[in-house]
Amino acid sequence: MKANMNLKSETLVRVGGHKKFNPSIIVLMEADINYTKVHLNSGKVIYVATNLKKLEERLAANVSFFRSHRSFIINLNHVNTCGEDTVQLANNRTVLVARRRKEALVQKLACLKMAV
Repeated sequence: MKANMNLKSETLVRVGGHKKFNPSIIVLMEADINYTKVHLNSGKVIYVATNLKKLEERLAANVSFFRSHRSFIINLNHVNTCGEDTVQLANNRTVLVARRRKEALVQKLACLKMAV
């Protein structure tokens, strides 16, 4: 958390009431009724009392995040492989991709690779 203090507040994402994170360390956000599990690249999982829809709105300006399914928002920078209806993330977690969102996911991944 100390490393995050050096960053400008605009680069941090407010997750929950008082927690702010550099978006690059967030691998995945998973819906859990009215709560959200935030999976960090360190392996730590944080529960926040904010639903996934509100977090999606906060992250709208960040092109690295994508709502792959009604239960998941993934950080595209942590995607290892894409399957037919799943995505394998850097933390070895496999998450679902909705059929209607698959094409948009492939396009966003292609855009990110071109930008790198």
